[in-house]
Amino acid sequence: DETSTTLTKSISIGGTEEDSQVLTAVTSKDVAKGAIATYDLIIVNPGNKIGVYNVIPETVTGLGVSVDQPLLTVPAGSSKTVRVSVTGNTVGTYAFAVNVESNGKLVQKVNLSANVISGGIASNNIVILTIVLAIVFIVLLVVLIVLLSRKPEKVEEFGESYY
Repeated sequence: DETSTTLTKSISIGGTEEDSQVLTAVTSKDVAKGAIATYDLIIVNPGNKIGVYNVIPETVTGLGVSVDQPLLTVPAGSSKTVRVSVTGNTVGTYAFAVNVESNGKLVQKVNLSANVISGGIASNNIVILTIVLAIVFIVLLVVLIVLLSRKPEKVEEFGESYY
């Protein structure tokens, strides 16, 4: 008689939705029409079981919303960051939400907003500042090259010498 034993192993991931939190530092951003703005959502799993999360953005007319990791696993006692990208198609202010679910239950609904503005380079202060600093750097570099390339004039010293 041969006796066979079958060993099965199962992993339980339920119960993470009650303890979990979703954090974000910025909930509203300005984005130029046709450009992309990103929001970082930090999903915290303080429990003692692994958490599996679905990150589902709401669709909004005039705004393209996508998530870099729609399905995410977070080990027990740690956190992970999910990046939400927004593309402004039509000028205006849009409110949208990102739902974070675990085990089919809503963990948290994160309300975000995007202000889509028209204009390109003139509406972005950081780009303008970068261009101004680049121009100042180039001017200083040219002045340095000119100063280093000039040959010093020979100076004759007159003095008395005694033999």
